[in-house]
Amino acid sequence: MAWIAGTAADIDAKEYNGAGANLAMMTAGVDHLLHASRSRGLDTSRLEAIKAVSDRAIAEGHGTDSWASTVEALGG
Repeated sequence: MAWIAGTAADIDAKEYNGAGANLAMMTAGVDHLLHASRSRGLDTSRLEAIKAVSDRAIAEGHGTDSWASTVEALGG
C-alpha cells in the first residue's frame, strides 16, 4: 500500500493534484454505484456517507483535486 504514504504527504502539504483522477470524476462513479446498489436492494448507507463527504468537498471547491481532498470536508 505504497499510496498511503503519498496520500498522507499530500494531506500534510494540502496539495491535491487531481490530474490522474479528480474528485468530481470519482464522485460520479460513486453515483453509479449508488444507483446500481439501490436497484438491487442493497444497503447503501456507507456509499451515501462517502457521497455526502465528496459532495461537500466538491462544494468547497475541490472538484478538480484528488480524492485525498475530501479530508478538507471532514475538518472542523
